[in-house]
Amino acid sequence: MDWNVVAALTQIVSTIAVVVSLLYLARQMKQSTATARGAAYQSFVEQQGALTTAFLANPQLTEVFYRAVVKREATNEFSDVDRTAVTMLCVCQARIYEAMFRQVREGVLDESALHLVAGISFLNSPAWTDVWPLVSRAFSPEFVAYFNERHSVVSRSSLTPAASGCSTAPSQP
Repeated sequence: MDWNVVAALTQIVSTIAVVVSLLYLARQMKQSTATARGAAYQSFVEQQGALTTAFLANPQLTEVFYRAVVKREATNEFSDVDRTAVTMLCVCQARIYEAMFRQVREGVLDESALHLVAGISFLNSPAWTDVWPLVSRAFSPEFVAYFNERHSVVSRSSLTPAASGCSTAPSQP
């Protein structure tokens, strides 16, 4: 047997093995990406469900949600305690939105996934518009810029931390 033939056959077999390995890895990556997207979407659903459940479990918070989202009341129509609840609802909803924004930016989710959150009516309510200038300080500049552009944010009030019922400054001992 000629050693050149053996070498050529070995090279052909190795090339085929490399191609098969690459095809296998591509398939694994596609499945892994699909799994990651499914998990990211499931996380959104669970977080949104937990937020909704928390508000429905407490009649006062349900009333606050109703007034902010359904009746579309501005924060100046709320008591200090209820204004704090609206602010915290805004923080929680924005955290969920920011998590999806990051997953889209990192390629885990498609851009279309952000439409799920962007369509939430609370994001365009007067209460949200009132508290967003304060709440937005707790988020990444990239997310705030994206949110402001996507939702054409124009502040309706000059909300201060004291007026919102909460403070971003550390408490003094």
